Amino acid sequence: MNRLASIALALMVMTSGAQASDVETIAHLEEQASEAYDGGDITSALSLWLKAAKRGAVDSIVIVAGLYETGEADVIDLDQARYWYELGAEKGDPLAMIRLSELLVSGAHTPTDAERATAAEWLRKAAGLGHPLAQQLVTDQALTGGSQVKQASGQIRTN
Repeated sequence: MNRLASIALALMVMTSGAQASDVETIAHLEEQASEAYDGGDITSALSLWLKAAKRGAVDSIVIVAGLYETGEADVIDLDQARYWYELGAEKGDPLAMIRLSELLVSGAHTPTDAERATAAEWLRKAAGLGHPLAQQLVTDQALTGGSQVKQASGQIRTN
């Protein structure tokens, strides 16, 4: 992580009540996780990102969700992916909102009306935060009656 990103992370976490040592720890965990991932050690990377995610690091939360969603965490676990995407979405991450939307309306099950409504709401929130893909998907939903969220799965990735 470059110095500017570390400073930005420090400011965000410090304003949320975390201690400076927590910021350094999170930054260190994320840096180690990235190095492990780049080196092909997915198990270690996941473990480190999980530690950072449990400390509230939103980027790590979304990465962990993606690893579970894609199976890079040794097994596809959509329940875990949904849990982490929901956490990221609740923390205001637009990518987590989009991925959660897609997860709610895709998969082996037929989505309920409540899941469709929740997916649409998260997508609208991401669009409201200015995420261009979310804005496009909301526009497409309006034009097609909501079928575009599922089709977006190949357009976005978490890492």
